[in-house]
Amino acid sequence: MPNHELVLRPRPQISSGIERTLSGLLALLGAVLAILTAVTILGHCSWLVERSDSMAPTLRAGDLLAVSRIDPSAARPGDVVTFKEPSRPGMLLTHRVIAVHADGDEFQFTTKGDANTGTETWSVKANGTIGRLVVRLPGAGRAVVMLGRPQMRFLLITVASLLLAFELLRRIWGASPEGR
Repeated sequence: MPNHELVLRPRPQISSGIERTLSGLLALLGAVLAILTAVTILGHCSWLVERSDSMAPTLRAGDLLAVSRIDPSAARPGDVVTFKEPSRPGMLLTHRVIAVHADGDEFQFTTKGDANTGTETWSVKANGTIGRLVVRLPGAGRAVVMLGRPQMRFLLITVASLLLAFELLRRIWGASPEGR
């Protein structure tokens, strides 16, 4: 009578090099996110995406900017500041301070984009706030804008769900009989 034995063979493993690479990339992403979170919380920063090249070569369209809130009295000529565009409500501009003058309960600013020929003059109340550039992450704003699109958010959630499902199934199917 033939001997029909069930032979269990070990499941082929995904290359440990690929796993190490993916783990390293995830660790790097986690570290970057932790640093960005710390800068945001500890530095009281806001993150903005530069939309134009008006500050080129210092800032370029698509750069991600960390901007810290400051009192208008703390701004000095040469600072790169973010302020509400006087002629376009709701629009923020990031330009270099050319001059600042205290005028009663207001501060008058003259600013200019490094790549622009003209200046703008605007004012802010003494008890108001403006932003001062803290750090620039070249090109990172493009990713932020892309991730803000509904299609990209859907894709990210789908990919993350599939990766989680894959990992759970790998653990279930890869468990040894002794470990069950």
